[in-house]
Amino acid sequence: MSNLENKEEKVVNKIVSVVNKLDKELDELLIHI
Repeated sequence: MSNLENKEEKVVNKIVSVVNKLDKELDELLIHI
């Protein structure tokens, strides 16, 4: 059970980091427009 929770937490962290990266790139694109 806790092993599954660990995997889910890793997936969530990965998604959050990807979203943050995309958000920064989007901000930079908007600045250049």
